[in-house]
Amino acid sequence: MSFKFPLIAQQKLMIKPWDWLFGFIPQTEQDLRKFITKKHLIWTSSARNALFMLLKELKKQQTKQLTIALPAFTCQVIRDAALRANIKIIYYDYDVDTNIEEFQKLITQKPDLLLLCYNFGYLPENISEIANLCQKHKITLVEDCAQALGATQNNKLAGSFGDYAIYSFGISKNVGFTGGILASDKELDLPKQHPEPVNHIFKKIIESIASSIILNKHLYSLFAKILHKQILEKAKYPNNEFACSLFTKNIIKNLAEDYKKILKNRQENFKIISGKETEAACLYYPIFPKNKEQQQEIIKTAKKQGVELDNLKSFVFLPKTNEDNKRLFPKAWSAAQFHLAIALLRNKKTIQKIAKVINS
Repeated sequence: MSFKFPLIAQQKLMIKPWDWLFGFIPQTEQDLRKFITKKHLIWTSSARNALFMLLKELKKQQTKQLTIALPAFTCQVIRDAALRANIKIIYYDYDVDTNIEEFQKLITQKPDLLLLCYNFGYLPENISEIANLCQKHKITLVEDCAQALGATQNNKLAGSFGDYAIYSFGISKNVGFTGGILASDKELDLPKQHPEPVNHIFKKIIESIASSIILNKHLYSLFAKILHKQILEKAKYPNNEFACSLFTKNIIKNLAEDYKKILKNRQENFKIISGKETEAACLYYPIFPKNKEQQQEIIKTAKKQGVELDNLKSFVFLPKTNEDNKRLFPKAWSAAQFHLAIALLRNKKTIQKIAKVINS
């Protein structure tokens, strides 16, 4: 008997139905601090809001219009945050990696900030070179670690290469419930945030309980269309800007206690599929077909073996879609159109089956 592993169902959530109870129990930051090293942590409603707050603060410190360089392929809410902060946007070509020449070319456009997004949980191989280039040209480097909590390169943590880092604790992320963090070694004078609404906390508790029931191979097909629609709706920038409550912080801090084991599991699963060691967070295993025909052939072959592949709907081509931009950002355009992703938090037997399908 063969089973399908649809995209959401295969993303086994870290949070368990009873984990919300830890919101009532005081927790320390000790375990979370194993993955976030910057001195000051500002807890907020989401990673996108963390970026928005940072951009607004940096904008206040300048008399000129600020320019931020964004990857042409990543989650669309990043662009929304920059637009809401009224920051000028330029783009660079990127999927999960890029060459240093792309950033050297970017320097000539004189951005004030560079946002480096660790798509699917992977750091670019030349991250140290990129950081040095930013430092040399006085470009503020912001690391988007929303999918890369705990990832390292040469034993240096994601979030420690740049000036600032943002993190997400959305329910499908590495440590998942709700909220986000803006991390900085500098103390930031940010406006006081509104408190987290009680109804928001209650909603997230219900989601965490319901997700554990719905997101399994037996029930997922009944809810797939509804869930896909919700994903697309959630990808739009919400108007919820607030600080995380102590209740939410306690849940996140408690979940961080087990994250090292989760991270190790994903990295081992990455090795089973790729045959390579990795220091990445490995939230997903990305596949980049060259064209539509190859993409559909991979999907068709996988489906015959009971493995369902799909792309992440919230990851898009950020520049305006036209022939000039397709030519300027070919890697990003191809990734947005054809990428496939498969989540890596699962048991060894399942991963071995998926590895066989992918490697065939």
